Amino acid sequence: MTQRHGSPHSGNSARFGQDWQLSPEQSLLYHTEHATVPQQVITYTPKGTNNRVDLLFGSSLYNLRQHAMPAEADLTSRDELRMFRLESAIVRVPATFFNRYPTEAQVALAGIHDATEILIRLLDQGRSVIVGRLAGAFRRVGREEIADEIKTVMAQAGYDVRETDPFSREHALAQIKQADAPIVGRLRSCGSQRANR
Repeated sequence: MTQRHGSPHSGNSARFGQDWQLSPEQSLLYHTEHATVPQQVITYTPKGTNNRVDLLFGSSLYNLRQHAMPAEADLTSRDELRMFRLESAIVRVPATFFNRYPTEAQVALAGIHDATEILIRLLDQGRSVIVGRLAGAFRRVGREEIADEIKTVMAQAGYDVRETDPFSREHALAQIKQADAPIVGRLRSCGSQRANR
């Protein structure tokens, strides 16, 4: 018989305790005020069984097994949901996220205060492809100082950094201020898209 729960929080906490968090993609969507209810919520947990659990209203929860919990410094909790911190999620999302959710990616990049928050994670993971992608993303949204610092520090650490722009060339990006709240950034982005149609 299929098990049903009322929310991801109630279902995950009952089964996994504190050993779970939303996927990097859904963590980033949450941080950037993406209000659409996902058809499927993906959570990471060492206790996962790679199975789907049906929720109310046709949605579902998929618990993806991970080898170990990430460092506590990479996690946060909002509205009783455990998720990756903004800077941790942006390092972990795949390149396709920037084209599928360009507004959310831009709002997330605007929420990064300085390069240090990103460099700590990049040096820990050590993948030059991610370094080049994020440098290109920061440059595309007008934050050249962070892009340059990321490239310089990672090159000094011995990484071969090849900058790439993960955003689609056709997508118009708004000028979002770092001090803007996520919802304000979303409104600026929507306004920019309409102006460029």
